[in-house]
Amino acid sequence: MKLLPLLAISMAMKFTSLDLWNKYYDFIDNMKKDNFDSVELMHHLSAGYKSLFTQRTMDGLMMIR
Repeated sequence: MKLLPLLAISMAMKFTSLDLWNKYYDFIDNMKKDNFDSVELMHHLSAGYKSLFTQRTMDGLMMIR
């Protein structure tokens, strides 16, 4: 039963990362049009998700160890 919550977390991280990729492609399109309004948002999202995903992954590895 230890692995099912980890599987759920990994699926949530996968869907979140897909959404972030879509936001990134929109961000690149906006930058080509000289619109830099979403720079701060992209920075916050990518930095926050990196921290969260790293912590969840390490917690999961320590749990199954």
